[in-house]
Amino acid sequence: MISNILEILSSRNNVSDTLLLFFLFNLVLLLNIPFLRQIIGFIFLTIIPGLLILQILKLNKIGSIEKLVLSVGLSLSFAMFLGLLINTSFPFLGYERPLATNSLLISFDIALISLVIIGFKINKEPIFATPNFDLSISDKAILIVPILFPALSIFGMHIMNLTGKNIILLILLLLIPIYVIIVFLFRNKISENIYPILIFLIGISILLLMPLRSNHIFGTDTHLEYYLFYKTYQDLQWHVSSFGGALDSCLSISLLPSIYQSFLNINPEWLFKLLYSVLFSMTPLAIYFLSKKNLGALMGFFSSCFFMFQGYFFVIESWARTSIAILFFAISMMAYFSNEIDYSNKKFLFIVFLASCVVSHYSSTYILFFIMLGSYILLNIAFKYTSVKPIINLATTTLIFIMIFLWYSQVTGTAFESGIGFLDNTITNLNKFFIEESRTEQIKPLLGLEINFAILTRLYLILTWSMFILIGIGILNLIKNRGNMTSLSFFSDRNSESSEGKFE
Repeated sequence: MISNILEILSSRNNVSDTLLLFFLFNLVLLLNIPFLRQIIGFIFLTIIPGLLILQILKLNKIGSIEKLVLSVGLSLSFAMFLGLLINTSFPFLGYERPLATNSLLISFDIALISLVIIGFKINKEPIFATPNFDLSISDKAILIVPILFPALSIFGMHIMNLTGKNIILLILLLLIPIYVIIVFLFRNKISENIYPILIFLIGISILLLMPLRSNHIFGTDTHLEYYLFYKTYQDLQWHVSSFGGALDSCLSISLLPSIYQSFLNINPEWLFKLLYSVLFSMTPLAIYFLSKKNLGALMGFFSSCFFMFQGYFFVIESWARTSIAILFFAISMMAYFSNEIDYSNKKFLFIVFLASCVVSHYSSTYILFFIMLGSYILLNIAFKYTSVKPIINLATTTLIFIMIFLWYSQVTGTAFESGIGFLDNTITNLNKFFIEESRTEQIKPLLGLEINFAILTRLYLILTWSMFILIGIGILNLIKNRGNMTSLSFFSDRNSESSEGKFE
């Protein structure tokens, strides 16, 4: 059903069918038809806006799965910024509850129909085609096990909640790494078309574990995040509160889930528990396409697995705002390094996704800004004597800083003060770096001191520091041999066209 909807939306000279489809969306939502409202409403918010924007940008050359990932990122940006516009402007028109379902639905209809008309006038080519999953017998055989991973995750957690027994979950967590080894062993017998499917199945299986652990939310800042969401949804208007602090600047946990709740109309707690896990499942795919360009499909698959097998990936649902910010950054990097996207579109997508980071999470944005600032300085030196035209230039860096200043300082306030305070404390306390008494308790386990479960913890420390060291060696080697490094032939698969590509 989903593929049929996407094909109608992107087919040539099919405006009338698209408008009819929008009418059916509205009918299902207004009649509150169970199940259909949730499925169609999710597609309406998560995929369609981004797909229409890609139509306008004429991004016809990139693959279908890549378009889907970009569509999700653009759709989330579209929902947050259009929602912010509605939230800000409608009160001046006399609407005291701008985030009510009817006002949101009418506004989204007008915006999306406008995108449809513009898109069909600018780009006559279909932007989306159903992915070609022409799988061989070996491909189908290799998918038999992973297609069960999400079911094992859901059923295993259900049994865990009822009986306290985790045997099914242990089987799942053992099957996943065993399966990754099997993929490596049979790498020359499978096509790269199945890697995105495998990544999604593994990712969503892991991401569902924590939200399904309980009928209620739990985590670190999750309760305050949920409170801000629920208050926004109850008031049907987002505003800077007196208790939200820096979290008020995060539309990803207030405005965005409120819009989804207005469209989907499900249990608010379950929406908040599941929404971020489902959306974050796109991040490993973005990493796959980013890595595949230079490393090849197989190493792109391993890169995504490396990302998914980190401890924070299992508990990312506890940091809803962080997950959305990381998703935007991953997609921005995927677009930045794509060969199929021209410079102007790269720059547009890069700025849109980084602006979305700004309104999603303050700490992640500050980190990204300093990465951009350092990158600009290094790129300005590195490309001074070349014809390469980097997107990260002074104008882009300045624009992001202006966005940070306006949103965190002038609109929400607290997040900018927190950032300045963090920098001040960091600089002030630099002289205490080597004073042992000044270190926090969290530093000792990192250095292997005062630890419990000695064997397992030391093994974890060895693996952690090994990863840090290997990453450092890789970066230094890239710098030393820039422009001449290719992926290791030992890890290359014969079916990959990208395995011999050089690093830029």
